[in-house]
Amino acid sequence: MNQKLKMLPVLIMLAAGAVTNIITYVLHYESKTALLILLGVLLFFYIAGSLLRKLILRFEKEIEAKEKERLEEEGKVVEKDKEAAEASSEQKSENELKDAGEQ
Repeated sequence: MNQKLKMLPVLIMLAAGAVTNIITYVLHYESKTALLILLGVLLFFYIAGSLLRKLILRFEKEIEAKEKERLEEEGKVVEKDKEAAEASSEQKSENELKDAGEQ
């Protein structure tokens, strides 16, 4: 997933640049004005894409940490369940021995 996110700012920037270029062409902007607008749009959307990428990566790290914590908790619960089951089976064995000894 990290490799896909690496190209996110560039893809956003290029898409915004293409749209801007088409709009400035259709509206008959002068070349110098169109290039300045294009430069501004490219810079703005590259920065916006970079911030979006960082935000997504931060969310992924939080999700991984919560998942790891959840798995650790499940492991503790499973261990406790195993200990309880073992204690229960030992107690049943003792009770069976007592019942057998009484007869």
